[in-house]
Amino acid sequence: MDASSSHGLMKSMVHYGKKRALIEAQNEIREKSRVIEQLNKMIAELRSNLEKIQNEGNC
Repeated sequence: MDASSSHGLMKSMVHYGKKRALIEAQNEIREKSRVIEQLNKMIAELRSNLEKIQNEGNC
């Protein structure tokens, strides 16, 4: 393998590594977004329950 082939291979490997890291980061962001959405739903439900309890106490 000559120097230019080796350099080309190295560039390809670096590009692949960056692309893989980007895909992994995107997957992590999607997962965290999903968890955040679940937590937001849980917060909304808890707030609703709290309001019901507070309203029952005011009657």
